[in-house]
Amino acid sequence: MTELPAEYDVPRAADERTTLLGFLDRYRAVARRKAVGVDADGMRLTVGASPLTIGAIVKHLAYVEDIWFTACFAGNPMDEPWNSAPLVDDPDWDLHSAADDEPADLLALFDAACARSRAAVGSRPLDDHTAIPYRDGSPQSLRWVVVHIIEEYARHVGHLDLLRETVDGSVGD
Repeated sequence: MTELPAEYDVPRAADERTTLLGFLDRYRAVARRKAVGVDADGMRLTVGASPLTIGAIVKHLAYVEDIWFTACFAGNPMDEPWNSAPLVDDPDWDLHSAADDEPADLLALFDAACARSRAAVGSRPLDDHTAIPYRDGSPQSLRWVVVHIIEEYARHVGHLDLLRETVDGSVGD
């Protein structure tokens, strides 16, 4: 795998918003690149005892984007497949159902979710609060949501590194 294009370099002396959103976009790009070119069998491949797959992580990250930015932050309704997903009965449905999805459909779902997230954030300040408070009723800022999603990507990009290397030996960004 080659390096990411220069457009994903995060400036080293930028303001907080540019830095945080730059790192988030960089992680989005890395996660996407780990899935591009992987066939259906590769998307379903597991490593060791973990049930995680490239497809499952891509679908999960799409869900994470939509739940946090579209629903919680912007207060917009969730689109399909989330509206009809049996998430109450299976909270990890996003991970479990990905094996039934085609690679191109998973990437399209991910891309659309990222686009909705960018639109939801727009130019709103990091101090804006989410439309939906946290589980305990406390307010949460856009800053907190962005850092939380960076954390989510950091965790899963590590999984994607291992899975992609197992699929075809590709390493790097």
